[in-house]
Amino acid sequence: MKYRLLFVFWIWSSLLSAQTLQLHYDARHTLDPARNASNFPTIYFEYFKAKDTSGAFFIKMESDLNGANHNVYWGKGFWNYKFEFSGDIELYTQNRNLGDSYTTNLKGKTVSFFGEPQVWFKIHNGFSLGSKINLYYHVLTSENLLQVYPTLAARFKFN
Repeated sequence: MKYRLLFVFWIWSSLLSAQTLQLHYDARHTLDPARNASNFPTIYFEYFKAKDTSGAFFIKMESDLNGANHNVYWGKGFWNYKFEFSGDIELYTQNRNLGDSYTTNLKGKTVSFFGEPQVWFKIHNGFSLGSKINLYYHVLTSENLLQVYPTLAARFKFN
């Protein structure tokens, strides 16, 4: 299944312009084995079109190859985009009582946070090396714990 998905991303990216295809290796099990069953690769596809009939258009798709609300995306390039800093942030609330026997006695809301800051260094033409840091608070666990899982990444930017 993951090879089909990779093939679909590759075909789709060859038909479009101004997009990126990223492959990350997430080492969260190595860094925190008590809370994470395994390390895994993730594929990202991003497409941005600056001028469309209704304004700018941006789409981001992500697939974790491990089988298993409000979003803000930002980015800034430096030195003619030889160095890029970008990412996205999600902040949301949810009920503490999720309707199961484990949370039946809980009341109120909990605030959750998810962030993906990225840094990229352009090596040659569209090829870059970089990293993304996955930040979680009340997303993967109900504990009051900020979980931080960095990745190592390679990216190729098409036109």
